[in-house]
Amino acid sequence: MDFSEEWKSQFPVGSVFPYPCLITGESAHSLDDDFIPFPLIFSTTKSAAGKHSSRHFSGNPLHLLTCRNGEILILFPSRENSDRLACVVGRRERDNGGGFSLLKDSVFLLSPSFKNRIIGVSVISTADYASCSEVCDQFTKGFVLLCSHYEVHWLRVGVRNSTPLSQNLASATFKNQVAHACWSPYLPEESAVLLVNGELRLYDLNYCVGVKNLPVKFKGELVLKNLGSVISRESDNDWFCCEFGWHPRVLIVTSKTTVLMVDFRDKKVKVTVLAKIELCDAVKHHFIKSDRFQAFCKASFDGSLFSVATKYYLLLFDTRKPLDPVLQWDHHLDHVHYINMYRLSDLRPSNGKLKWASDSGYVILVGSFRNCEFSLFCYGRHPVVDLKPSWTSNSGS
Repeated sequence: MDFSEEWKSQFPVGSVFPYPCLITGESAHSLDDDFIPFPLIFSTTKSAAGKHSSRHFSGNPLHLLTCRNGEILILFPSRENSDRLACVVGRRERDNGGGFSLLKDSVFLLSPSFKNRIIGVSVISTADYASCSEVCDQFTKGFVLLCSHYEVHWLRVGVRNSTPLSQNLASATFKNQVAHACWSPYLPEESAVLLVNGELRLYDLNYCVGVKNLPVKFKGELVLKNLGSVISRESDNDWFCCEFGWHPRVLIVTSKTTVLMVDFRDKKVKVTVLAKIELCDAVKHHFIKSDRFQAFCKASFDGSLFSVATKYYLLLFDTRKPLDPVLQWDHHLDHVHYINMYRLSDLRPSNGKLKWASDSGYVILVGSFRNCEFSLFCYGRHPVVDLKPSWTSNSGS
């Protein structure tokens, strides 16, 4: 890794913080409204959903859709086969130490049965955007992507007369298995779908505007037919994640061995290798032949930073410095398939003696829902050292 001062100066990264103190109780009321600890949500929803809870979801089954009125729709796969989308409605209680409570005891089934198990969910809230396209109506609160093994469904979710509801706008069927699907953080109507064989497609819900018979059959725009052929890995059928990068026409895709940046702003698609699995074990602590990328996350607060977890390591990368990890940890966790990145100020109040650390610190949450084990990894700027002595000398005395 490059530890030169010139390279360090480009990052808010210089030292690793100790395990942060996450303050709860009355002093925690100033936490970011968009952050709700998922263990609390999971226990709350499980008690409300009862037999409707999904038992087949490999990742976090709960997804939050924030409404402009402060209500939060908690979405998750439901029924014995996890083939329907369900929802409970909640709100953060500012007068109760920042706690979270359900507004209704009922579990709402938002979709009909898709006949196939839902293995992936992605949501985007229209509350984050000042305006939306004609695909939104007055009741729309956001959009949901539902993935089964060979299908993807695009849903519009809203609230009418205090009751959550949904409408299936479009669907697509594939010959190869679906690896992942994600929404664009720049254009809420756009999304990307990645297949396990490396096929990458872009979709736009504006295609549904004016269509009377919904859902429509989506074909989308082909970005690349085979990502593996671009990097001389045509036999690589282990692609598992895609996210939008720093631009609406830049995607970051991940397989078990490679992380790529796909730039399709021009007619000729440009592909850059950002990380390779064989470069992760620089200190030779583990047998590299058995290691694989298992989880990926792009920082929502920085379009250039992303993190990946292997069987042994957690690594922080920047797209401006390919193949060179900024930071690396040995995570000591089993079956890691969940990873997320936060500002430290999102997890605790930014005031008092903790303000500097909270404002300049960042957190990577890594873990496994299979084992119910999670760890926090922290990083941030070098502390500012005041070299001025606390005493003064008066030469005239």
